[in-house]
Amino acid sequence: MKKILSLLLLSVCYAFNAQAQLARGYYRVQNTYTNRYISIEDNNPNNYPISNSGTVNMSGIKTYKPGLKVTTKPSTVVYVYNVKGKQYDMEGQGASIHYITGGKTYLNLQVQSDGSYQAWGHYVVDLYLKDDSDPDKEEAYLKPNSKSEKAMNWWAKPIDTANEYLGILPDVEVGGKYYGTIYAAFPFKLASSGMKAYVVTSASGSGFTLQEVTGVIPSATPIIIECSSNDPAKNMIMPVDTDTELLYSNHLYGVYCDRVTSRFVNAQIYDPNYFRTIGSSNGKLAFRKATAADLTEGAYLKANKAYLYVDPSASDVLVLGGDPGPQPETEFTENNINYKVGSDNTVGVMKVNSLEPGYFEVPATVAHNGIVYTVVGIGSGAFENQTNLTAVSLPATMLLISDRAFAGCSNLGTIFAFMEEPAALGTSVFEGVDTNLCSLVVPAGCIDKYKSAAGWNAFQNISETTAIRDIKMETTANEERWYSLDGRELKAQPTRKGIYIKNGKKVVIN
Repeated sequence: MKKILSLLLLSVCYAFNAQAQLARGYYRVQNTYTNRYISIEDNNPNNYPISNSGTVNMSGIKTYKPGLKVTTKPSTVVYVYNVKGKQYDMEGQGASIHYITGGKTYLNLQVQSDGSYQAWGHYVVDLYLKDDSDPDKEEAYLKPNSKSEKAMNWWAKPIDTANEYLGILPDVEVGGKYYGTIYAAFPFKLASSGMKAYVVTSASGSGFTLQEVTGVIPSATPIIIECSSNDPAKNMIMPVDTDTELLYSNHLYGVYCDRVTSRFVNAQIYDPNYFRTIGSSNGKLAFRKATAADLTEGAYLKANKAYLYVDPSASDVLVLGGDPGPQPETEFTENNINYKVGSDNTVGVMKVNSLEPGYFEVPATVAHNGIVYTVVGIGSGAFENQTNLTAVSLPATMLLISDRAFAGCSNLGTIFAFMEEPAALGTSVFEGVDTNLCSLVVPAGCIDKYKSAAGWNAFQNISETTAIRDIKMETTANEERWYSLDGRELKAQPTRKGIYIKNGKKVVIN
């Protein structure tokens, strides 16, 4: 319980703008008296201790005067949305306030006559968000126990491409181009000309390869940004509301925090066996073993940056286009299904060869060459125009179904979705499927989620089932036992179309 206020105050650190009700979106929070901006430097609730008297240590939330530490740090960006009335929830640096307080608290905001806001939370006493009252400090941290009332009002300034921009500060120049890395908790788009984004799709031996990522960069994706300038004001990125999934493998790694003090540590120590930092070698973009100057306190990965994660057998320096040595497979075929390999032993179904009429079950896992992969996606057009497909089962592991995956499947009558959270859908996924007649069967208690999920909410016939996947039962010779998907035993073989359980196996009646 003592952690709740600290986290609540962690949330309080996201005050707000000159609107009676703050619009959902991305903001920076600036103190009206000190002009310093809030930066979330620590997302660990254990590092915000509070005493029984209500004294709380908020040194994990720093404040900075305007400058590079504001315009280039993702930690100064927060996502704010209204829950009800004056209560708000905020997300920043991989933490949600309502989540980290165990769902027990939101933030209370009070608008002031000048349009600024005061923000507070209650635990033992009401504690207000306050900056250090000395306006001359370049850096400070929150002091909610201060008796001064000078530094308790805040502006919320929307992120834009003018004054409140977020820019990339390059790490290295190679061949007249500048490269920087970023690891942000929010999805974003490139907002300046001459910029490109890349992930590292392979890294081994003395080389690595890049894959350009266009459109929205998914949240929590460590990434390399190619820039045309070393000026962050010309290398702007813009956070967006709509997230997506990364279908490419990515060997980059990042952390949100690098706080190291005598009392609190929220940082990951650098291991030279596994990490390389961006740099150059012989005029080429490279990743190399880090020096003390590349690290926080000479030993820790820097916050919100991307590092190359490698096998211990990799060279000290890996060069773009260098010798990668033996390469892992990026695609393979098992049981007439073509798969594309992603990161962390995940795969997506790209095509089903020789699809038989009737029912098809997308597997949750697939084994290939001694590796067990988790199936998390279905690629663009994987089942497009398969008119002989009448029913399909999607595993609980499914996260993303790409554009037109089932477009033109005009005879698709049943979709059995085992995902408790609806998978993200691309465009026109079910174009040509009669969503008025096609049955969507989802896990128990999940109907409302699917009714409100984009794309899934087009289905008019959504029902729920139990978690039946496989049933083992004793049967006598020639005995048939039939069950519905919700576990009801049937008196005889069903005559209506649909998916049923026969002697412990799923079958389709067409």
